[in-house]
Amino acid sequence: MADSPRMVTLATGEVVSTSSQQWRDECFARWQRVVRMRSMSLPARRALLHEVEKAEGGMARTRLEDEFTRDWKARKGAPA
Repeated sequence: MADSPRMVTLATGEVVSTSSQQWRDECFARWQRVVRMRSMSLPARRALLHEVEKAEGGMARTRLEDEFTRDWKARKGAPA
């Protein structure tokens, strides 16, 4: 018997399957934000994190900050 799809809540509040196009689109958008942060100065990254927190909440800021940190460590060869 196949597992039923996992459900997730998008930033919009909509609940969708992890196999949905909406979830893939949101994941891609989150990743693109991390990639854009790579070329930013520290003050610019801090400003972006502040704006994300204002617009999307503390959880979104923490998620972005954590993902950027993991990406930075992986690119630098540091342990995650």
